[in-house]
Amino acid sequence: MMNYLEKLALQLMASVKGVSKVIAELRKFGKDVDKMIDQETRSAAEGVVLTAKNLAPRDNGKLYQNISHYSEKPLQRTIAVNVPYAAYLEFGTGTKVSVPAEFQEIANEFKNVTNKGSFEKGLEAIEIWCSRKGIPKENAKWIFLNILKVGINPQPFLYPAWIKGKKDYLKNLEKLLSRMNKKI
Repeated sequence: MMNYLEKLALQLMASVKGVSKVIAELRKFGKDVDKMIDQETRSAAEGVVLTAKNLAPRDNGKLYQNISHYSEKPLQRTIAVNVPYAAYLEFGTGTKVSVPAEFQEIANEFKNVTNKGSFEKGLEAIEIWCSRKGIPKENAKWIFLNILKVGINPQPFLYPAWIKGKKDYLKNLEKLLSRMNKKI
């Protein structure tokens, strides 16, 4: 697994308000229900990934291709964006940073992290970007200096997907509980 600071990651199901109560009610139906809960958890994570991919800024497709989910323990999924610049796109940089309260802890992991790259490498990346966008190469230096001075606007893709995913997850677990109650 990558170093935490090289990816933007969050536990989708760990902090969804009301979920533990619904899961406790579901578990009254026996251990077999854990498989159903895990399926709902996986489905919710897949929904967050799909929404995040749809909302993700696209340039060369690397960000889009590296949004995924995995499970390290039952009934939990981690949504991860395995590119080193994901947090900077999500939250913005410099004077333009904007972090939702729910993501403050995650964003703090990226605060004051010094980039290991050089000015030359950064400028080269902007030159390549300019080339893809049809912008004259000589403008790259001024664009890069402006980015360093002011920052870039946030382009949230994970937070809106997370909000939608949390609602869908709780709603689907409540539907599962309702179906189980009707079987009695």
